[in-house]
Amino acid sequence: MATTRMKNLTGQIIHGIKVLSLKEIKNHQSIWNCQCELCGKQKEYNASQLRNRVTKGCGCIFVRKSPFGKSGLKKNAKII
Repeated sequence: MATTRMKNLTGQIIHGIKVLSLKEIKNHQSIWNCQCELCGKQKEYNASQLRNRVTKGCGCIFVRKSPFGKSGLKKNAKII
């Protein structure tokens, strides 16, 4: 029986996501508790998502970069 080595990702920041702790190992995948560095939202990611940089944050960066924000309207738009 082969043993697998799991890399400890705790404390690392990957694409604006800070790895807080290991939650569980499920189906040979390690699931990590993570937190967005920009907004503080916590979310779970598996190690392959973090290592392969599949994730690019929780999504708040796309809303902040957009001139329309969450509402779909420009910030100073007049609603008539």
